[in-house]
Amino acid sequence: LNVPGATYNWRLSANNGALTFPQPSGTASGTTQATVVVHLPSGLGQGNHNLGAVTVEVSGPMEIRNSRVSVPVSVRVIR
Repeated sequence: LNVPGATYNWRLSANNGALTFPQPSGTASGTTQATVVVHLPSGLGQGNHNLGAVTVEVSGPMEIRNSRVSVPVSVRVIR
């Protein structure tokens, strides 16, 4: 996350239990990093697999109020 010159609140959420966050929310100014932990299902076969999406919500000053983006998460298994 990068919001130059502003203090903002951020929150992460996922639409699948395979995606978790050690720190799902916080307050920052400027740049901050967020960690997503991916739990791969057992028996996942070769190929591409969609694991859901992570939604990042940022709130703060007027210019970033209610800013939200969803990012798809997928893995490719190669054997």
